[in-house]
Amino acid sequence: MNTNVIKRSAGGFAGVLLALGIAGCGDSLHVVEGTAAIKGAKLNHGTLSFHGDKGETRTASVNPDGSFMIVNPPAGAVKVTVEADPMRVAAAKKAAAPPKDVVPITKGSDAGAPSVIDRRYRDVANAVAINVNPTGHQTVNIDFP
Repeated sequence: MNTNVIKRSAGGFAGVLLALGIAGCGDSLHVVEGTAAIKGAKLNHGTLSFHGDKGETRTASVNPDGSFMIVNPPAGAVKVTVEADPMRVAAAKKAAAPPKDVVPITKGSDAGAPSVIDRRYRDVANAVAINVNPTGHQTVNIDFP
């Protein structure tokens, strides 16, 4: 008997159980997706943090096309912050000395994508406020001023 097949099957079964556990038997699964931008220009990467009013925080990655998706973020009044991808920041720092008030990132394939994410967008005091539904699917386009 091939033990690799058994290990793969067990791994797949564990993944299904994990997915069912995330949804829960009586719990509702909710998804928020949309785009992230700064001053109307889509981001090409970064990490969005969703800060709930009860202190809970969940994160989502920004894709190269500016889209994001998060499963079961905090519900209700939520503040969203964004910060640059640390790997891109390190690469940009090697390429050139960045201004002190911005975190450099490389430009993406989208025309007009910002090449910097101001550090102030990491601060909850400068966050974008949204309202997250506790159930279902929601589309939200987040635009940092």
